[in-house]
Amino acid sequence: MTKCQRLLTSGNYFERFSGDFFEATRLVTLRDKRYNVPRFPPPLAGSECFRRITSEGVIFCSPAEMEVLYRVIYDEPTKKRVAAFFDSQNLFKSVKKLWGYSHPNFNPIELSKHLVSKHTHLGWVLTGIRIYTGIHSPKINPAWHNFWVRKLAAHSNQDSRVRTFTRPLQYSDGVPREKGVDVRIALDLVRMARLNEYDVALLFSRDNDFAEVADEIRDIASERRQWLKIVTAFPCDAAPKMPRGIRKTDWIRIQKSEYDACIDASDYRI
Repeated sequence: MTKCQRLLTSGNYFERFSGDFFEATRLVTLRDKRYNVPRFPPPLAGSECFRRITSEGVIFCSPAEMEVLYRVIYDEPTKKRVAAFFDSQNLFKSVKKLWGYSHPNFNPIELSKHLVSKHTHLGWVLTGIRIYTGIHSPKINPAWHNFWVRKLAAHSNQDSRVRTFTRPLQYSDGVPREKGVDVRIALDLVRMARLNEYDVALLFSRDNDFAEVADEIRDIASERRQWLKIVTAFPCDAAPKMPRGIRKTDWIRIQKSEYDACIDASDYRI
């Protein structure tokens, strides 16, 4: 059995894991209410499922059953507003490690539109694109400073849904380090959830510090009886040990062909 991953659901929790699936009851207690969950074919041994340990024993649910539970507990909107959040430096580091690109050549608008278009059957509608990054000092590294200034300005002009947020990079022994960007993303994820400004948060990052934000968003959903989902998108190849997304979130793996189709036609280094 692999390391368990907690999935909060209405104040109670299930654990997501890959392992053998055992026959178990389909009658689940949540928030002191009992919900009859439609029966689904049990997943094969070794496939992903969910479990919850209770005083009455262990309850197992397939991913499909968890989706049904979530819809029963909360009113799932037909139209789901999707807000995309780009942890730009984290996304670039993943892309560089996997595919060797030398600079942040992704077009966040096209990436957001592409992934949302793959989920239109679920009612996804792109309503916002927020781009976050650390930025070099113009005195220390004018080339990369100008790159980000031009890139962010271009995207803001291309689509009215784009909002950009920057923080100056901090230097230690000449090495630049990003400070405050993750905190800004986390605050916006939570703030916008509380203000009911999105239904789906689409986060482009693999930074597991955001797993705690996922817990907070589920608490907000539970408190307000509000349908909310947090999804992380990240580059992936066909290697035997594929990259993993942020814990406690849904995952969307971006294949190289998809990424390449969303490469920015402009080179802001020039």
